[in-house]
Amino acid sequence: MAKAIGLDISERGFKIIEVEGSAKKFKVTRFIVRDLETHFESEVAWDQVVEELRATWREEKLPKEPVVASIGAGDAILREIQIPFKTDDQIRKVIRFEAENHIQHLSIDDIVLAHHKSGEVGDKSSVLVFAVAKDAIEKRLGHLSRGGLDPQHLDLDPLALYNTVTITDLPEKHKNLAVIEIGAAHTTLLVLHEGNLVSARCIRMGSGSISHSISRDLQIGSVEAEAKKLELLAVGGGGASSVAEVLPAMVTEDHVVLEDSDDEKPEIEKSPEELESELVTRSRDDFLAKLHRELMRSLVRIPSVSKLDAIMLTGGGCRIRGVKEYLKENFAKTVEVLNPLEEIGSDLSPEEVGELGPRAAISLGLAAKVLGHDKLGTDFRQDEFKYLRRFDQIKVALASCISLILILFCFMGAFFWNQYMVAKTPYQAIEARARALYAKYDKGVYGALPEGRFEAIDKIKNRIKVDFDDLSNELGTSKNIPVVPPAVDPLLTFFNDFVAVESRIEGVILDSVSVDARTIKITGWVPEGNYLDRLKNQIEKNMKGHGLFLEVKPGRTKSTESGLIRFEGFEIVRPDMEKK
Repeated sequence: MAKAIGLDISERGFKIIEVEGSAKKFKVTRFIVRDLETHFESEVAWDQVVEELRATWREEKLPKEPVVASIGAGDAILREIQIPFKTDDQIRKVIRFEAENHIQHLSIDDIVLAHHKSGEVGDKSSVLVFAVAKDAIEKRLGHLSRGGLDPQHLDLDPLALYNTVTITDLPEKHKNLAVIEIGAAHTTLLVLHEGNLVSARCIRMGSGSISHSISRDLQIGSVEAEAKKLELLAVGGGGASSVAEVLPAMVTEDHVVLEDSDDEKPEIEKSPEELESELVTRSRDDFLAKLHRELMRSLVRIPSVSKLDAIMLTGGGCRIRGVKEYLKENFAKTVEVLNPLEEIGSDLSPEEVGELGPRAAISLGLAAKVLGHDKLGTDFRQDEFKYLRRFDQIKVALASCISLILILFCFMGAFFWNQYMVAKTPYQAIEARARALYAKYDKGVYGALPEGRFEAIDKIKNRIKVDFDDLSNELGTSKNIPVVPPAVDPLLTFFNDFVAVESRIEGVILDSVSVDARTIKITGWVPEGNYLDRLKNQIEKNMKGHGLFLEVKPGRTKSTESGLIRFEGFEIVRPDMEKK
């Protein structure tokens, strides 16, 4: 089953989500959150983030591809412009030229651009433009590379958030829907009309501004200020419990002003804890006032949205007590926390889904792109930053190596071909001479030579070697030890045969036996009659069984006074073991 990793990363930490499935149905298998205790006003603490990222990937044994990473909205330029064209193809052709007029401080060649048609006004189109400086992309990819990652896609936080919203059924339920993601450094505002993204803004103010105010007013460190904020303002924490107690009665353009009263109230001495709680609440109220102002500015610019039907809150800042109630009183009747993990299902425990779910919206939208759910199809890995798969990364070096190998083979082939051509003429002459000599020497005894050049030379060489070895053996100059047939084997065989013959032919007397390399000569007596022929026939019959003897020669015979016939020179001839 297909898997994908979404990485929502910033200088304050990161969130990793792993999903598996398809575009139509998938689930979350893992969700990891790492918040780093860095000062919210410090320079980007990427060394610490990269170190933690590498450690987390190693400990959790996460796959390194496919990964989709985020670029913070704070690094992007968001604009809404009017273009005098309506079709997507026409808009795509002119968008860079039109956007250049609205991005003055950067050259159009120094940015990566994405766009989305949000609507039509008369004969023009309203287009949302998202631009990120190439320096920012290069820096982000460099940080990820140091963390051991090469993401397949890069996308903006707001666009990933919109992708997550389209996974849910919220766009169908609410005609005019606002989605507010309250992060530590900035707040993202999306407005949807009938499911279409009509406005996207990045408010460079987040829940970290509350911590900053607490740190300044109470003169404490940033880490302690963050803890104080969560202690007194987190949902379910201490502090005032009702909206009336914590919300400003009237919100102005820049700050919250409590309703004045003509009645003088006696001054009540407050404990340090109460004063601390008031300062924390006041910091929260200032944040809400600024958020109110930015929301109003955004809504005024959207003619199609006269009133919001619902607001969905997400991000770590949505846990601040009073935010949900304040937005409900001033903007929409329905204000809920967006928890996408409840919508799509996961392998997490119910407690983890409730606690971490609101922080998973951006990372989930990133991961869903790989599985095929990519509503806008935006990707900031373009131009020189285009993602190259592993094969693409090595194909240039591989092609170079193959080319060098081919050149080497061609060179070697040319060299050996040249050597062959140099040797060809003398070799042909040698072959012709060898054939002529063979024909003169052979005289038809050993057969014709094969047609093939090498086969013919081979046959000539082997024939000459055989004759040379035979001649060397005859002259006694051979270095090979000649085969000397043993005399014991035929002698024993003869005696065994003679014993068998003696049992069949009575009166046979053996006088002497002599053995040399080729013959066994025997002398003896047999009775008169056909006994000698019977002896010869019986020995020939026995010879056929062992093949040690070729023939039997009777030799000379003469009669004696005793009535016996003496035979001499009776030879049993052996094969010539030396003859080839």
